[in-house]
Amino acid sequence: MQIALCDDEITNHEKTRELIRQYKQIHSDRTLSLSSFASGKELINHVDEHGGFDLYILDCIMPEMNGIDATIEAMKMKPNLKIIVLSMYGDEQYYYKMIDAGAKGFLLKNSGIDKVVTAIQKVAEGESFFSEELLVNILNNMRDNKSETPETVDNDISE
Repeated sequence: MQIALCDDEITNHEKTRELIRQYKQIHSDRTLSLSSFASGKELINHVDEHGGFDLYILDCIMPEMNGIDATIEAMKMKPNLKIIVLSMYGDEQYYYKMIDAGAKGFLLKNSGIDKVVTAIQKVAEGESFFSEELLVNILNNMRDNKSETPETVDNDISE
């Protein structure tokens, strides 16, 4: 499996490389390679010139071209791409934009190796995977917003 990592922070590259190394140890029967890109623009140029990878792991916030725009552009070129977002930001705005753009998974950067490995497996197999923490945040925000909106009941039923 060929994985492309797109993140502008080198420390995140190193952490993700370590996660990939651990994934290889767990799944020693699989061949795995990792390529890194520092911006969405670099990634898009590579996809345009050389085709795609089996799986992409992208950050949302990067210079030149952010992960949202990179996902939109990459999906235009190759609509069946498998993209996982690995972000520090669990804000709903990023989540919804990345999902609308075509991402198949979304994890927070503080996710453990087991979650990242599971996400890679699921998305590589054509499924989706979303961080539990992120989903809980979204549900809590939905509940909070619902409780702030007063419900009006129309008791006057007439025909």
